[in-house]
Amino acid sequence: MRFAFARVLAVLACCVAPWSAKAADQAILTFSFDDSLLSQYRLGFPVLKSRSIPATACVLASPEMSDTPGPRALETKWSLMAWSQVKELLAAGWEVCAHSVTHPNLTQVSERQLFAEIVRPKSIIQQKVGVAPTVFASPGGAFNERTLDVIRALYRAQLGVWWPGLEIAGFNGMKSLDPYRVTRLGVTRDEPTPERVCKYIDEAIARGVWYVLEFHNILEHPNQAQDDENAVSVSALETIAQCAVAARDAGRLRILTAGEALDAIAPHHGAPTR
Repeated sequence: MRFAFARVLAVLACCVAPWSAKAADQAILTFSFDDSLLSQYRLGFPVLKSRSIPATACVLASPEMSDTPGPRALETKWSLMAWSQVKELLAAGWEVCAHSVTHPNLTQVSERQLFAEIVRPKSIIQQKVGVAPTVFASPGGAFNERTLDVIRALYRAQLGVWWPGLEIAGFNGMKSLDPYRVTRLGVTRDEPTPERVCKYIDEAIARGVWYVLEFHNILEHPNQAQDDENAVSVSALETIAQCAVAARDAGRLRILTAGEALDAIAPHHGAPTR
């Protein structure tokens, strides 16, 4: 099994172009959303769309995702988007990224499951929305060299997650970027506050880095997040989005999807074709 697995990786790796870093003149901000949650479409999407902000949707290639939406009366805050809704995001300038099939900790699964969780989403997403993802977001931000070996063979970049409390969470230097170790700041219910994220945006501008934010559930009211520490309210997202727009409109910041950011930093880096 290990020999066959290694041979498959060697074949796939032939299609990945080398990474060539190139400094950018202006800081970049990326909004990313994990887990295909319906609240991101219902509540998060309108906030960003009204401000012409693109984002990266890291979707689960889950059998629980239907082709079209179900009855609104049956929706809960844990409901997943339908593939038709993912298509709407793409039509509005968003990017789709792969986020596994079942959301396991990839560092703890067998080789067979590891391969399935990383390889299958690429073909499933392409079949469902007509676009093959070129970026992979590791579930829970968990990755190691073993998982990266598979990801490198299929995707141009890997997004991890650094949770609050780390000074450089989400900051990625553009001159020395490793596209398979892109860090993101997980914005949660309790920290960082929207005001602190706005300060981080200013610091990212001052440093000239690529700053990547990661969100999960978007809830209408803050008190709805009592049992979901990873959720943020619509008002919190609006505050962050407004800070970003003010900096963008002042010519201090670019707001790009992850793929667009990679193109801006290293425009000659090619994505895998398989």
